[in-house]
Amino acid sequence: VSAAAARGGCRRLPRGGQRRRADGRGRAARAGGGRAAGLPAGGARGHGDRDVLRHSDRAQGGHAMLIVLLRHGQTAYNEQRRYQGAADVPLSPAGRAALKKADFETETVYVTPLCRTAQTARILFPHARQIVVPALREMDFGDFEMKSYAELKDDPAFQAWCEDAEHNACPNGESAPQVLARNLAAIQPVLDAGEDAVCVIHGGVTAGLMMHWFGGIRYDYPVAPGTGYQVTFEDGKPVSYR
Repeated sequence: VSAAAARGGCRRLPRGGQRRRADGRGRAARAGGGRAAGLPAGGARGHGDRDVLRHSDRAQGGHAMLIVLLRHGQTAYNEQRRYQGAADVPLSPAGRAALKKADFETETVYVTPLCRTAQTARILFPHARQIVVPALREMDFGDFEMKSYAELKDDPAFQAWCEDAEHNACPNGESAPQVLARNLAAIQPVLDAGEDAVCVIHGGVTAGLMMHWFGGIRYDYPVAPGTGYQVTFEDGKPVSYR
């Protein structure tokens, strides 16, 4: 059970390849709302979209750029619902088996120093050169690393963190704003290059970037292992995603 589930769950996006466009304020038009809760332990739940591994209907316009954000495949810690942010946990046998080669090629894939991203990228894009971007790594959950919600739920420090996990720092770890700041700085050179790109990263990182680009809360952007989002940028600005 994730901390989010314990605090009331989260609103989920529908499945499928429907493209969502930003409104006039640069935010994604969306219905309804949601409430923040504790950040989830890395489970296998979430939506995202496997269609991002297929050929895309490129956005119209000469200045369009596609950025594909993919969460790594499933690990044993995902299966056990454990926090694994900074822990270098490899893909599980089931996680490897669930991944298939993408039906398009890319020369380069951006990954993080954590081996689960490199392993995922090697299966999806076996011929691509991997570029490691350290600051796109997942949140460091500090004292909560490698523990499950069941093991943490009675810990006063964990309960205090869950009161505002979107801003509180984990003991001996990071806060969500710290992670988002380094993630944004890390992905900016990728965006500045102005070329289509594929990033095999982490669920929390993906949700934080999507939240920053399109509004809402991170639980509006759930992503299951091996899935993700395809974001269209025009003139350097995020305009739609699927």
